[in-house]
Amino acid sequence: MKDFFYRVKNKKEKITEGHIKALNFARAVKNLEAKGYTVLEIKEENQSSVSDNHKNPAAGELILSLQEKKEFFNSFYFMYKSGISINQIFNSIYNSSKNINIKLLCSYINKKIEKGNSLKESMMPFRNIIGRAYTMLIIAGEESGKLENVLSDIIKNISREEELHKNIISSLTYPACIVCLAVAVFLFFKFFVLKVFASIGDGIITSSTVMCMLITAIIKIVIIFAVIAGIIFYISKNKKLLQKILEHLFRLKIFSALLKNYYFSNFFFVAALAYDSGISAGESVNLANSVINIKEINAKIKKSADMILNGCKAGTALNVAGVFSSYAISQVSSGEEAGELDKTLRIIAKDYENKLDASLKVIMKLVEPILLIFVGILVLNIVVTAYKEYYSGLMSMF
Repeated sequence: MKDFFYRVKNKKEKITEGHIKALNFARAVKNLEAKGYTVLEIKEENQSSVSDNHKNPAAGELILSLQEKKEFFNSFYFMYKSGISINQIFNSIYNSSKNINIKLLCSYINKKIEKGNSLKESMMPFRNIIGRAYTMLIIAGEESGKLENVLSDIIKNISREEELHKNIISSLTYPACIVCLAVAVFLFFKFFVLKVFASIGDGIITSSTVMCMLITAIIKIVIIFAVIAGIIFYISKNKKLLQKILEHLFRLKIFSALLKNYYFSNFFFVAALAYDSGISAGESVNLANSVINIKEINAKIKKSADMILNGCKAGTALNVAGVFSSYAISQVSSGEEAGELDKTLRIIAKDYENKLDASLKVIMKLVEPILLIFVGILVLNIVVTAYKEYYSGLMSMF
């Protein structure tokens, strides 16, 4: 149990301070809320305030999923559209949301607003939680008077990202299930069937030993799959490790096209949102670059963004990066000349989405024969081992 200092506001708007013991930040907040408090500040003893240092473990541990971001921005959009003040918006989201991560985020932001900070100063410390691109879009939208439109576009982009994720997951679900089933059958044969054969050969087989072997085999299989699931979960939560894996996959031709199409569809859509909200073309490219997690590409696009900021045309600068398709470059150049760069960027984003669907279909066509070979090898191994054990048993009887 850890000791946390808290500052809360009760139903009578009275602010009080105190200490509470809990397993973690989320549990501490939940316990305080159960008592009817609105959390303004919470920190572990001997740690700096959440609101004063965005590197505080509370904020550092906080990660919003796409679904949580969608909920947060949906609430933000509809309340802002209704004319509610910024301060009241985060208070309302905090009180109405049942999601602990969203509550914590609103608590952090609202604490800064209550100190007299602007929306920009209040949100910037938590840009890694919200997303750097989305944070800068909100700031640009407020400064240009287009915040309502920006929030609406952010929600559309999150929905679009969710759809992309669903397409990728649905495409990979079938091969993943086949692999898991094949491995499970193989392990069951190895841990149970072979053991039974061996026991029959030794003449020590009984119903109780068979049941014991079955339970042991199931436990071993469950442990193996639990370890695999734990590794996958750890990788998904470890951003640095995940980035390294993605960078290695990017070097493989089979995954390179898939990752490029996914990242570039997001890149051009965010660039379109940024440019439409009043951010310059160079800054829009720089901002959109944050949605790509491949260092090699980030460096090339950064160079192009600097060229645009120094007066170079967007089409020419992006061509220097050498990572975008000729279609994308020609469209950027045409859109820039026609004064409709934001619309053109959206068209390019859609084109990369279509290419992503095509890449998934190609990968699936390649995966199917690989799956057949993999399953065939496992089945062959099972058959050979079974015959080996069977004839070994026969030989031992003579």
